[in-house]
Amino acid sequence: MTRIYLWIIFFAAVIPTALYIYSSRYYLTYEKTTLQRSEFLEKNEEEEILIGVIWNKPNSSFLKGVDCAVELLNIDNFNNYITDDKKEIKRNLKAITVLMGNSKASSQLNAINLSKEATIAAVIGQPGSVSAIPASITYNYNGAPYLSPVATSDILTKHNFSYVFRNAPRDSDFAKALINFCHNRKYQKVAVIYCRDNYGISFSNFFVEAAAGLNSEKKEERVPLDILLQKSYSSNQKVFLPMIAEIIESKADCIFIAGSVNSKAGLLIKRIRQMGLRVPILGGDGLEDYDLVDEIGIYAGELYVASVFDRNYIYPDGSLFYNAKQRYFEKNKTEPDYEATQGFEAVYILAQAFKLTQSTHPLTITSFLKVYDEFQGINGKVSFSKDGDIEGKPVFINQLVNGKFDRIKEVE
Repeated sequence: MTRIYLWIIFFAAVIPTALYIYSSRYYLTYEKTTLQRSEFLEKNEEEEILIGVIWNKPNSSFLKGVDCAVELLNIDNFNNYITDDKKEIKRNLKAITVLMGNSKASSQLNAINLSKEATIAAVIGQPGSVSAIPASITYNYNGAPYLSPVATSDILTKHNFSYVFRNAPRDSDFAKALINFCHNRKYQKVAVIYCRDNYGISFSNFFVEAAAGLNSEKKEERVPLDILLQKSYSSNQKVFLPMIAEIIESKADCIFIAGSVNSKAGLLIKRIRQMGLRVPILGGDGLEDYDLVDEIGIYAGELYVASVFDRNYIYPDGSLFYNAKQRYFEKNKTEPDYEATQGFEAVYILAQAFKLTQSTHPLTITSFLKVYDEFQGINGKVSFSKDGDIEGKPVFINQLVNGKFDRIKEVE
């Protein structure tokens, strides 16, 4: 019996300790990686500044936009500077591109491998909120400054992380812009349709809250919009006729769709128009996709999207964005789109932080991003909140006209 009691005492003492060590090893690894990155970047002030870029398509406009920005900044010697003791420091940017896999597991593994590389000064990329949110945890715990160019989910910056930022607006920002548009156009009765995925559920919830007058930034009283119905669909759904019949019966002034080209939103819009329903259709960045436009074809009709991309915006002559737009067209024989310009901006914002601080130390860069309010963004001056959200970036409404999204000319 004595032996049995001794074994019980042994396991009671040893197993919890072992489990604690096992669970803690991840945090110890994170601390080690963070320390290694900080020490390396602090000592190597004359080396190339490496920016990790992670995306899902090798020939995407985003990667082409990043390459244009890096190329032009290096031509201009943008990150060269003179130290206080008159020493000239020459630094070029270099993009280290990683193509992520199609599965969530492979995407996360790529993020882990990239963030563990101590020579990486910062990371940009992840093609959407689904991959950006879990990856942001990895980047944060490994001490790698992360700037997301297209993730719009509010969840991304709700963790009070020190190293996570975005240069795209949030779903809640897009929702408010669409509600203002509805009030301006006198669209009182709205049918809400959303895909049952993370983007669709989150975006539709913000839209419905804003329609009810919650979280409104307008000082004057507004009559809440009437949400006549809320219907959802799955990302692999092909039959929409019963749902469309209910929309027709509701006699809505407009239809709000929280979906994307990857969640059959294009097919849904096409079926709505084929059923003879011509009311305006509203959406967010998930609908501002030319693959979706190709799928809809002649059935687009009145399609309006909340956006930050104005393809007709006139940049000042000689500015980085002016030159990047010209260079992009020279190399690709097409104009830069939303993803390309987000790539321009992400690289340029980081380059400004490196230049103004004369440092690539992670805590120096992330602290500076949160306090400096004069970053040059794609459409003017921008800054970042303490949570890492971009501020000062206008959200407006684009309309699909003749196969192109153009900013509407009205007071928002």
